Amino acid sequence: MDAPTRVLKALNHEEPDRVPAFESTFTNNTINAHYGVKSSFGSIKFLLKLLGFLPFKNRIVRWTLKKRRAVIKGLKPIFELFRKVKLDIGLSICSGFPRKMIKGGFIGEYGRIMKFEKYKEDGTLIVGYHGGYFRDFNDYESWEPLDPQDEMRLVNFLAGRDIQKQMNNEIFAIPSVGALMECTWEGFGLENFSRLLAHRKQAKKVFDDRGKFTLEMVKILAENDAQVILLFDDYGFKNGLFMSPRNYRKYVFPWLKQICDAAHKHDCKV
Repeated sequence: MDAPTRVLKALNHEEPDRVPAFESTFTNNTINAHYGVKSSFGSIKFLLKLLGFLPFKNRIVRWTLKKRRAVIKGLKPIFELFRKVKLDIGLSICSGFPRKMIKGGFIGEYGRIMKFEKYKEDGTLIVGYHGGYFRDFNDYESWEPLDPQDEMRLVNFLAGRDIQKQMNNEIFAIPSVGALMECTWEGFGLENFSRLLAHRKQAKKVFDDRGKFTLEMVKILAENDAQVILLFDDYGFKNGLFMSPRNYRKYVFPWLKQICDAAHKHDCKV
């Protein structure tokens, strides 16, 4: 049984040949070396660091993300590792791309400050969250809105599907999109986000922007034959929610309902 069939059977409450395996993020040089797979992450960091010395570096990053061959080159080692460790799903990223390069990292399009970090033991590189770029609603409004029609989003999805075909469906390439809660609060940082919630019209505007973008992305991916879409999100700490249940019912759940309905119209699962 190939990976797409295995995953879809499980999601349909049918019995696959085995339970599908999935891991959203896998960064460990020791395991990569054990399986003979060279991580592409070090090369990506080197290139981004090199770009820091070049003019128009932000445009260069966006141009590269629209090149299908370049995206395949970056994704393929990750998919190859997943195949070797018997994971069934490989994710292609359709949002959360770098928007502005900074020293040691970048600011993502959701306003998250991300920096490169290294594990001392084996030199594994990861990208860590270092706070929100938006200090308040005015900062947020001055930021360029996310465009669901941006070419790089569909290019990344199609690149993942190309790799799936190259690997004879041993890996199921699933597009992933940031959703509502995690992308919203992390763009501000938890303290500034908590202050934002005191201004209901402003909070609603931000959540509606995120909801509209995610909804349009799901429609685009489903219309391009995505069978499953992963929404990246996080709704709370281990000991509680990020905000009151009332706010989730007001700002988040109505959008999730619209998003699921839109996907299901195209026989796509979320």
